[in-house]
This record gives sequence, C-alpha cells and structure tokens, in this order.
Amino acid sequence: MESVPTLSTLFLSVMFAEHGPTACMEMDLHALRLLYRVVSEAHAKWPGGCPEEQVCLSTMKTQLYAALMDHLFEQ
Repeated sequence: MESVPTLSTLFLSVMFAEHGPTACMEMDLHALRLLYRVVSEAHAKWPGGCPEEQVCLSTMKTQLYAALMDHLFEQ
C-alpha cells in the first residue's frame, strides 16, 4: 500500500519575484504523484470559465509530469 504524504513530507517557501510572489515546494515522490493526479483530474474536469485557468492547469500538469520523469531517470 502506498504511503500517504504528511505535512512532514512537504516544504513550502514563498518568495517575491519581479512579477509577484512565487512559491516553491519540496516533496517526496508520494506527494508528487498525488499532486500530479489531483492537477490532472482538475484539468480533465475543468468546468470552463477563465481560459487562463485551463492554461495554468495544463502547464502545471506538464511540469509535474516532467518532475516525475526526472525522478525515474535519476533512479
């Protein structure tokens, strides 16, 4: 059974860049897989509305997938 991510597996820091605040997260592989699944589902079931939100979900999904593939490549 896959372990469930806990708060101890997530680290969030907020920084201010020239275009506004940005957040960086560090997480273990289980949390990364969970986040990818959640974002993928949100993208697939996007109800419509602001098109920028759909683009953002697509970009997040792609970046999370790339992070998962990086992990597989490093093993």
